[in-house]
Amino acid sequence: MTGATTRLRVAGLGDTPALVKFYDESAISVQQWLEHGGALLLEAASGELLGAVRWRYGDGGWWLEHPLAPAGDIKRWLLTKVEALAIVHNIPALYLELPEDAEDARTYARLGYSSITAGRLGKQVGGTWQVKR
Repeated sequence: MTGATTRLRVAGLGDTPALVKFYDESAISVQQWLEHGGALLLEAASGELLGAVRWRYGDGGWWLEHPLAPAGDIKRWLLTKVEALAIVHNIPALYLELPEDAEDARTYARLGYSSITAGRLGKQVGGTWQVKR
C-alpha cells in the first residue's frame, strides 16, 4: 500500500492543523485524541492526508474511531496497521462502536471483530500473555 507516493506515520501534535481540516472538528478535540491515544496517518508525497485511524486508551485496550479514507481497502489496511502497532505496544484488545454502514460491519467481522456489548465490537490482538486473568 505505501510506496514512493505515500507514507504511513504516527501523528504528533504538530499535525493538529491538518487533522482539524481532515476530521472537520476543533483543534481541542483533535489534541485530546492525540494526547489520550494517537493516530496513524496515510499521506501522499505532497503531504495531503489520504486516510487516518485514531484511538484512545480505555477498558484495557484502545478504542478506535472508524478509519477515514476514500476507499474500503485503505480502511482495512489502516486497521491492520493499527493492530500491528497495538501488538508492539502490548495493547491486548481493540474496540469500536458498531458502524452504521453495513459494508463496514462486514469488513470488521472479516477482520475478526465481534460483538462485546450492544453496539460495540472488540478484538483481541495480542497473545494470551497480554490479557490479565
